Amino acid sequence: MANTHSISLFDRVTQVLGNILLVIEEGLSRLYPREPRKSLSEDNYRFNRSKDILNEIIIDQNTGELTGINDFKIGKVNVGLSGCEIIAVNNALVYKEKECSFADIECEFELSGALTKVPFVPIGAYGSNPYALKRMIESFGLKTCRVSKKRICDIQGGIIFSYWNYGGLIKGLHTVFMVHEDNRFTLYNYGRNGIEFLDWEQFKVRFYNRFIIGLQIN
Repeated sequence: MANTHSISLFDRVTQVLGNILLVIEEGLSRLYPREPRKSLSEDNYRFNRSKDILNEIIIDQNTGELTGINDFKIGKVNVGLSGCEIIAVNNALVYKEKECSFADIECEFELSGALTKVPFVPIGAYGSNPYALKRMIESFGLKTCRVSKKRICDIQGGIIFSYWNYGGLIKGLHTVFMVHEDNRFTLYNYGRNGIEFLDWEQFKVRFYNRFIIGLQIN
């Protein structure tokens, strides 16, 4: 295996803690669904619908230069801050040639309780729970299969995966949609440029120690 970027013991501990908290949160959300904040969701939907993005790959969360996506609403914040999971699902739907509306996807995330809840923090500020991605993707008609970081190199086609930022739980996480073809990984909505091309060795170096969850899109 190629060398991977080392992370501190503190980062490792916070990653483990973060994974546990996310799994617990998603389990509780499934067992005891919270009543969605319907008035907030309706206001967000009207705002997002007024400038909606239809059937388009989105790669500019950091800048909004291409689509203006960073000004769209998620919970009580803007998509530019924490909308990467919703963007990843949007991009997976476009890749599979499914009709999609970003406003509709964002609204479904809110109403389905997929946004991460952190006490005393505005809803939406910590994005969406990666462990809710499977049910959210499948709610739009796609099938998924969970895939480990070791098996990603064997999967051809579309994959959504989440990883911790450097700094672990304190710095949060990011989720991207990518396409793997012939040992070339194309990551969408990654970094300031929006698209990144990696081979398998580069993928391992960059993400192996920070990987959270991967989902093959069928």
